[in-house]
Amino acid sequence: MQPFIRVSQLKQSFGAQEVLKGVSFDVDKGELLALIGGSGAGKSVILKHLDGLIDPLDGYVDIDGRRISNVPEKVKREIRSKIGFMFQQGALFDSLSVGENVAFPLQEAGLKNEEELDSRISAALESVGLSGQEEKMPANLSGGMIKRVAVARAIVMTPECLLYDEPTAGLDPIVTDSISFLIRQICKDKGITTVIVSHDMPSVIRIADKIVYLREGTVYWTGTPEELLHSEDPVLKKFLYGDSGEDWASLAGMHENFQRVLLERAERERNQ
Repeated sequence: MQPFIRVSQLKQSFGAQEVLKGVSFDVDKGELLALIGGSGAGKSVILKHLDGLIDPLDGYVDIDGRRISNVPEKVKREIRSKIGFMFQQGALFDSLSVGENVAFPLQEAGLKNEEELDSRISAALESVGLSGQEEKMPANLSGGMIKRVAVARAIVMTPECLLYDEPTAGLDPIVTDSISFLIRQICKDKGITTVIVSHDMPSVIRIADKIVYLREGTVYWTGTPEELLHSEDPVLKKFLYGDSGEDWASLAGMHENFQRVLLERAERERNQ
């Protein structure tokens, strides 16, 4: 079966800095893939390649069987109609209300019918648990609500693919859990192929179907959350558990916590 996203031998440099050195991975339709790795590993750069915002120096990205790399902007726009993008801090327009922020991509696409606009805005906000919040301004929203509005704006065009850049950054643990579950629920309920960039390992363990670990501009490791937890690779263990690798009591406690996260995810999905 053809993957929905294919990244093949992606190479990118900025000046003398070689960021991507031949990155390859696939994302199947309806799969939720997490890109992890240290700062500067190229995770957010890859997201911009997936949306065609950056063209690679070499290699390519295919979205649903169509090349989005190094093609005319008209072709990119057609392919982007399948993609929703949530930026790192939400990137809401401060001068627009919640409803107007969510409406923005619809209006940019040429939708003018007020009744349909209202219907689609309401449906998107309902999907993220913000029904009736159309008139609020971003300045009056909590960090979690801003992220939810950003998700609503990303899904209002009914995309086939969603890209998230650090969706839980800066949020407290309770709100982080809520946003993480929302992302997985949207992916699975709507069958949307999803790629998430995150440093939040509990969230990654909680929601990902597959994980790609980037290191020094290459794909160092690919596998499932379960495989990551059971890996004995010292590089992966150091990234997963931080500097506690020699503190075995702390390591065991964190490992137990990650295992609990997996069990909670399985239980939650069984009860849906």
